[in-house]
Amino acid sequence: MDLEFKICPHCSERNNTAINICWNCQIDLSLPSDPAEIVQSKIIYAGFGPRFIAFWLDLLIHLPWMFLLMRIHNAGRMNFLYTFIPSQLLYFFYYIYCVKRWGGSPGKLITRIKIIKVDGGPVGWKEAILRESVGYVLFLITTIVYVVILLGTADEFYHSMSYLELNRWVQENAWYKVNKQLSEIWIWSEFVVLLFNEKRRALHDFIAGTVVIKKKYENLAQSFLVDSEPSLDQEERVGRNRTLHNVN
Repeated sequence: MDLEFKICPHCSERNNTAINICWNCQIDLSLPSDPAEIVQSKIIYAGFGPRFIAFWLDLLIHLPWMFLLMRIHNAGRMNFLYTFIPSQLLYFFYYIYCVKRWGGSPGKLITRIKIIKVDGGPVGWKEAILRESVGYVLFLITTIVYVVILLGTADEFYHSMSYLELNRWVQENAWYKVNKQLSEIWIWSEFVVLLFNEKRRALHDFIAGTVVIKKKYENLAQSFLVDSEPSLDQEERVGRNRTLHNVN
């Protein structure tokens, strides 16, 4: 007796009728066959939940570095100056290089969500840098203010307090308070914008021209966005779709 198969409407591969996920492109076979209908259903976009989890995973991954910094800084106030460049390089690698190279920070990769351009293409240096531009500037200002304040203290005063006590003391500085308030405004604005637009794009997504999708819908999202580009004729669309399928 001939076996029955489900044909994936996206990649045209045959699947066992008992399976609801395409073995090739990981698309849910119970979804509508029209890519436009799937995209309009908003199911491909990564919402607040997975992005919130990715945020905390990134924080957990950073914990060993944060504890190492605490031990180094406890040894002397000049160590804040020595760790400044390594901290900036780590930030660049984690939030810019990883986004450009793999489409997301390690936290996003673990939660199976990915950053792509709004036209369906992979994120480049421009998008990765623009996406993190505001966050990095705020991080940089916070770090500089923190270091300058502590470098201006006397050694006796510095060693008279614990790391946490020093941290609380620095936060009383007027410049630090202003930057902290700006950072909080930016973070809350990110959340509000993300929750109240259909594609769940945060402010930095609008700045960079990106969108965050669920990894398993990557091929579908790319193909649909390519098919919706008015500047491509039918032959160009077919060729680009074929390339996307081969790469992914």
